[in-house]
Amino acid sequence: MDSGKVSESVLKRSVLKYVQLNNQAVENECHLITEARVGADSALFAVSETEQDCLGTATGVSIGRHRLVVTEAMINACNNLICSGAEAFGVEIALILPETVFESELKHMMEEAKEYALAHHITILGGHTTVSRFVTETIATVTAFGKT
Repeated sequence: MDSGKVSESVLKRSVLKYVQLNNQAVENECHLITEARVGADSALFAVSETEQDCLGTATGVSIGRHRLVVTEAMINACNNLICSGAEAFGVEIALILPETVFESELKHMMEEAKEYALAHHITILGGHTTVSRFVTETIATVTAFGKT
């Protein structure tokens, strides 16, 4: 496949076809508002049957070897939430780093992420950081959590 996002036909044929609601409790008790579909990069759950108060989650990804790679993924995830009507209150950050990255680079990435989080009243809740010989650039995946 070519680099970048997969085409809509590949997404439908090889991804969304296998994404399904496997737990009836999610639909009945969590009140799923949005589900996986083309163009939907987030999910909303009502915390009450009235659907006035919703929790949302969305993921953003950025790949690169620069100090804003984590921040870009945060912005992407938070914007996906905004598009569904929710505002981010927290994020989890997962990083896969190349073996050639220096600790100082990691520190700069996280300093930038912290500045963005502070400016937008977002808590960095946690995440995962690993180094892999299989990547040549940092892969930042951010899951944002929000509410309407």
